[in-house]
Amino acid sequence: MKKLKLLVPLFLLFTFVFISCEEEPENDESREPSTVYLQRSIQGLFKINGQDIALIENSSTNNSAVDYFEVEDLPNGNVFSIDISMFVPTDETVSIIADVETATIELLNGSSVPVSYAGGSIGEAADFLGNGVIMQKFTFNFIYPVEAPPINASNLFGFNFQFSFEYKDNLTGDILNNKLFDSFIEVRGTGGGGGGSAQGDIIFWVNQDFGCGPISVTVTGVGNTTITGFYGSAPSCTDTGAGGNFDDLPTGNYSFSAACTNITWSGNFTISENQCLRFQLN
Repeated sequence: MKKLKLLVPLFLLFTFVFISCEEEPENDESREPSTVYLQRSIQGLFKINGQDIALIENSSTNNSAVDYFEVEDLPNGNVFSIDISMFVPTDETVSIIADVETATIELLNGSSVPVSYAGGSIGEAADFLGNGVIMQKFTFNFIYPVEAPPINASNLFGFNFQFSFEYKDNLTGDILNNKLFDSFIEVRGTGGGGGGSAQGDIIFWVNQDFGCGPISVTVTGVGNTTITGFYGSAPSCTDTGAGGNFDDLPTGNYSFSAACTNITWSGNFTISENQCLRFQLN
């Protein structure tokens, strides 16, 4: 197993959606750049077909959240619109450019159905948590294409999103950070979560250094891990030196996404009872 290196790309391409701007501070070249982006972002309001859905937190980090709700909370009829709000840390020295990287509906058969981004809005900025951190509210609106096959609640596994929040220094114009936030909202009571009580393992691996640094791998509804090295041949699920391991997953179908600085992967896989699945990214 060898370590991965990071090669800095020559050009970066950004898609701007909407920008949150605080009042530009007075010229003070001696001040330190803001690190407010290190604070935790929070997943907020969630709506399906305009109906509020109460989310229950399963797990969260500064840059990800896995929440769930019961299938009984779904509105009647097929899914045609989705709204989700994010609360993102900010201060008076930065502007935030918000964008959508991924938005899909995950089905029990392991397939992913993309939804269309229909626009967004910027809400108020306030200390919503009472901890002294000002949070900017962003709301993202999505629609399910009318020409696509209708999605019935009994086929839902969950909703998968990735948002980006680019922090720009108001004084210098420098980009301070491009913060990615991964969100998964599971629908429980439809047979999701992989299905069955038997378990198996998977290891994601690469056989070369792509020159793009560590590779972050996210399994929808499960969590994430990081690949930090590569192997000359397929590793065992007990090999943990290079990362990429997910152990004791319930048998069934799953979807995943992976990314380094300039390469992305996505797909589906199936966990079988007492089996080690070696999944190569290439």
